[in-house]
Amino acid sequence: MINQDVFSNFKTLWVGLSGGLDSTVLLHLLSSYPELKPKLKAIHVNHGISDNADAWQMHVQQFCQTHHIPLVVERINLRGLSNLEATAREARYRIFQDYVKPDDALVLAHHQDDQVETLLLHLFRGAGVEGLSGMRERTTLFNCQVVRPLLAISRETLLQYARTSGLTWIEDESNTDVSLKRNFLRHEIIPRLKLQWPNVVDKIAMTAGHCQQASDNLYDLAVIDRLPSPTAVGEGLGVRELLTYSEARRTNLLRSWFKSLDIRPPTQAVMNQVLALCEAKVDAMPKVKVGEYFVHRYQGALYIEPPLPKKLAPIAWENYPSPLVIDELQMTIEGIYDVPPGAKVSIRFREGGETIRANGQEKSLKTLMQAWKIPPWRRHLVPLVYVDDRLVGVKYHQSHDRKGVLR
Repeated sequence: MINQDVFSNFKTLWVGLSGGLDSTVLLHLLSSYPELKPKLKAIHVNHGISDNADAWQMHVQQFCQTHHIPLVVERINLRGLSNLEATAREARYRIFQDYVKPDDALVLAHHQDDQVETLLLHLFRGAGVEGLSGMRERTTLFNCQVVRPLLAISRETLLQYARTSGLTWIEDESNTDVSLKRNFLRHEIIPRLKLQWPNVVDKIAMTAGHCQQASDNLYDLAVIDRLPSPTAVGEGLGVRELLTYSEARRTNLLRSWFKSLDIRPPTQAVMNQVLALCEAKVDAMPKVKVGEYFVHRYQGALYIEPPLPKKLAPIAWENYPSPLVIDELQMTIEGIYDVPPGAKVSIRFREGGETIRANGQEKSLKTLMQAWKIPPWRRHLVPLVYVDDRLVGVKYHQSHDRKGVLR
């Protein structure tokens, strides 16, 4: 039922275990493969929403104990919060991130019926090709490698497996609430569609596969159109070249850029604002908010930036010349500067008016940052290396050190 080769390169398989039919079948099925069982670990998130949440937790603990599968349980409380479905999903993935390492996989129990519901929900929201692709068997979400091995299998098949294997599972009472859009599709719409088109679930899932192929082709086109690398620090997208493309091709390139950075693509209204950045005045520095991110225009290029800290406190480099790690910036600074005996080394951040001596001249840091094309919104986070009270170095990039000299 499952292709084991999909999991061959992963060290640990973290299975998201709610205790419902789908995840119970998935974990039981994976544990039936001798090659996979040693890799298995389960994660259960107790959301605290249902009055039965603690009973569900006890159920999954008993299941994992019976089948000798390590289990991690995390408790959160989402009661009283709005938009519970999305909030719970984000909370789960934040927890998953704490456990799933780069060489691990997060294994989820989404199946063919889930795929069809997802595609229809996206269709009714006016989604494009990427949205109509639904879920993928392998993808990356919130920095986790995600595998969904049941996407081609119907819920009915999972139900038959569970009954044949003598499995028990929990039933979330919210699954019958047809005021929720997904449940409305599941209980009211899709059964009626099946009356007219008995194989409609297979056909809609097939459409998702076609859209995935089309989406992949559009991404390949974006790469041809010079899509910035998601691993390139601070790389922008040139506006002049972008304007040589049609609006549709520009939009595809921008959507692919968001996708490569694991950012949810914006609505069409917000995308139109991003496209308008290309037409901004040359000396302007406008920006558009996309979710938690900002798209900036600066010196003829677009940049996508995550939320940045407003200010960082000075850091004493007490073990100089050993490398200094600045966690907030995910940056390491090497001890490459000439320091007299007994001098104090520290990292500070811009206050304004700083100068540095380089090539025999005292130069304004502001002027140098402009020459180095450091965007203004990043300049307050550029580490400045001080020996006692003199600026001797600027670290503006993971691989760029600018050295001054002590006078």
